[in-house]
Amino acid sequence: MRVISFGCSHTWGSALPDIVHNPIDENGNKKASRFTFGQVIADHYGYEHINQGEPGADNYFIAGKIIDFEYKKDDIVIVLWSHLNRYTINEFVDGKQKQMRLGPWCIDGRDHPRHIQKLTKTWVRYFDNDYDQYIRTFTAIHHTQTLLKCKGIKSYHLLQQPSVLSENPLRKNFMKDIKLIPVFFKHYRSIPPLAADNSHAGRNAHKAFGDAIINEIKLKNIKTIKQISKDRKQKLDTDK
Repeated sequence: MRVISFGCSHTWGSALPDIVHNPIDENGNKKASRFTFGQVIADHYGYEHINQGEPGADNYFIAGKIIDFEYKKDDIVIVLWSHLNRYTINEFVDGKQKQMRLGPWCIDGRDHPRHIQKLTKTWVRYFDNDYDQYIRTFTAIHHTQTLLKCKGIKSYHLLQQPSVLSENPLRKNFMKDIKLIPVFFKHYRSIPPLAADNSHAGRNAHKAFGDAIINEIKLKNIKTIKQISKDRKQKLDTDK
């Protein structure tokens, strides 16, 4: 039995202690951390964990990985969807797939070539907007949930933060069809200590987030976007 986790660097476990100084495995491939929330969930159930996280990935790229993966009938899929303000340019060069990742972190120039900086600035200036990324993200979630359901694969989906549910109007079928665990990574990400890069979540944060997901699965607390938005509005009204 397997737990397969999909997402960006937060799923991958960037800068966690077991990979910060040794990010490459014996076969020369990038190595995911063993201290992620996905591993916490897999350990709880006594299952194998397969980490399909990809640092810097946007949500369309994550959806592509979910679609391409070869599943077994008893697999459990956990998806932590990424932030909106990023984009992946896919290329096929010399018989190999390659990706260029664009996001705010590419602009400062510390670790990125000049052509990536320039391309990112152009993308941000002329093409990037929250509503477009919003629709792309929820189209990806809707499609992959439907696909996995058709395949008979159990899946659980989570967002980085709750604010994206109320920032823009959603298509009505997204509101009633998409189901999420109402636990948000933002509420756990800053639990100290942070990872070695002082930006990503640390080991304690991953443990707390994983435990929270396990608890919600036990309670069968899976809700539509419409239900979550209604609950949030009621809470905000109560807190006033």
